[in-house]
Amino acid sequence: MKINNLQAGKIHKLYQNQKKNALEKNTEKKTDKMDISIKAKEIKEIKASLKELPDVRQEKIADIKTAIKNDEYQVNPRLLAEKILKDFTRE
Repeated sequence: MKINNLQAGKIHKLYQNQKKNALEKNTEKKTDKMDISIKAKEIKEIKASLKELPDVRQEKIADIKTAIKNDEYQVNPRLLAEKILKDFTRE
């Protein structure tokens, strides 16, 4: 088989086009993509609203302090014992 300058030029052009296409594919920007479901967005919003709530309910504490001060605070010993045992057995 004989290769003349015309065929060599075509081969060279084809090779250059392949090389250019390969470089273009490699230089495409690759980005990470993350899709968050609607449920995940709702959970995120709920967590944010929970963070805004105080850790301690001040008015309940004030009511209990007042009841203790006035000797009106009553503890049910049976309920207290049940809760202590429940907590103890969970560990």
